[in-house]
Amino acid sequence: MKIANLNKKPSRIDFFNDAACMYPNTLLSEVFLLASGTSSEIIAYVELEKLPDIVIIEQIFHFYQNQPEFLKQIEFVRDSHDYVQKLIRKKAKDLPSLKVIGQYRSILNKLRKQLKEYFTLRLTEFKLFELVGFADDESWYLAFPLGDMEKNQEDEYIPTLITGIKENEFIMSFDSVVEELFEYVDIIVANDASCDFIKIPLWDFPLLNSMKFSQLKHTQQDLKPSLQEFTKHFDELSKQLFQIPFTSKNQTEIIALAKEKILGHASPVQQAIDNSLYISQTRNQTPPNTGMKFHLGITSAENLVNYFERAEIIAPYVSSETKEKLSRHINLKATCIFCYYLIQKPAEEKAK
Repeated sequence: MKIANLNKKPSRIDFFNDAACMYPNTLLSEVFLLASGTSSEIIAYVELEKLPDIVIIEQIFHFYQNQPEFLKQIEFVRDSHDYVQKLIRKKAKDLPSLKVIGQYRSILNKLRKQLKEYFTLRLTEFKLFELVGFADDESWYLAFPLGDMEKNQEDEYIPTLITGIKENEFIMSFDSVVEELFEYVDIIVANDASCDFIKIPLWDFPLLNSMKFSQLKHTQQDLKPSLQEFTKHFDELSKQLFQIPFTSKNQTEIIALAKEKILGHASPVQQAIDNSLYISQTRNQTPPNTGMKFHLGITSAENLVNYFERAEIIAPYVSSETKEKLSRHINLKATCIFCYYLIQKPAEEKAK
C-alpha cells in the first residue's frame, strides 16, 4: 500500500498519535509520503549537517523566535546571510570581511548545535529515534522540501492533495479525530442510512514505539508477503470504487465490493502481525488496555478534503481551492479510501 501522512503543526491531530501512527504506517506501506510535524523533525535531525545555511536559519527562527536569549544571534545570521555569501564568493578577502564571515559561522554553528539538541529532546520525548534509520529508506518520500514543511505554508498542500486524490494513488492517514468530527457507519452493521464515511476495522497492533530499528526492519519482512497479496486486492477495489459516486443509493454496492475485496483478504495480514516475533514481544511488554487499531474508511473525494479542513490541517480557503481544482479532473463524489487509527494510550500519555 501507499500511505500519505499529511499533517501540519498545530492541528486537531494529537502529536503523540501522529508519532505513534508513524510506526505501523512504516511497516504497512511500500511507499510512505510524508509531510507532518513528526516526519519533518526526523528528517531535519538526520539532514541537519547537510542542510544549506538558509534552511538552518529559517528552522532556527521557526523554533526559537520567541526566546530572547537566542533572538540577537538569530537576527544577526538572518540579516547578514546574503552579505556573508557575497563575501565568501569574493576571491580576495580583507581582514574585516574575514572577521564577519568568522563571526557568522561561529554563531550559526552554535545555533545548529542548539537545534540538534532540540530535535534530540523532541525525538526522545515522542519515542521517534528508532524511526531515524528510515529517513534514508527508499520507501520514505517527502511531499515537499523540508524548509517548506517547517514554514508550514498551507498552500503547499494543494498540489499534493490534488495529485494524491486525482490519481487515486495514496491512502491518506489520520488518527481517531475523524470519528469525532464525522458521521460514520460500521461496515458490519451498515444499512442505507446516509453517512460521511463507512468504517472498516482491520488490524490490531500494540504500541510499537518501543521497538528498535532492526526489529522494525525485520518485521517489515515478516509482513511483506501477506501485505503484497492484500494490496493486490485493495488496489483492484480502489480502482473500482473510484468510478462509483459515494451516495446512499450506491452504498449497498460499495459495501458489497469492500467486503469481498478487503474483509475477504485481511485476515492473513493479522495472522502475520500476530505471528511476528518482535510484535509479539512488544505486545507482551506493553501495559494492558493499550494498543492501536488500523481502520480503512470509505468516503467521497470531497469529504476527504473536508476531513483535512475539519481536522485543521488545512484552512477553509485551501479546502475550497483544492476542491475547485479537483472538480476540473474528477467527480467530487468519486469514492475514495483513507486510513486511520484508534489509539489507546498508556495512562501517563493520557495525562499529558
